[in-house]
Amino acid sequence: MKIVEDLDSRSVGMETAPTASANGSPLYVQYIGHYYANPKYSIERERLDSFLLAYSLRGKGD
Repeated sequence: MKIVEDLDSRSVGMETAPTASANGSPLYVQYIGHYYANPKYSIERERLDSFLLAYSLRGKGD
């Protein structure tokens, strides 16, 4: 995973600790937050057995 963290100071997020039963379900939350990404922010994920759901209000998710 390659991350260039260029987040605005207004960003907030947290890592969750799923229960054993949640870990066994097909979907559960690992991280959640409200992020204000600056122009240089990027993330590349490889060989990670999970999904990333992102909702963008402005900009684009190339």
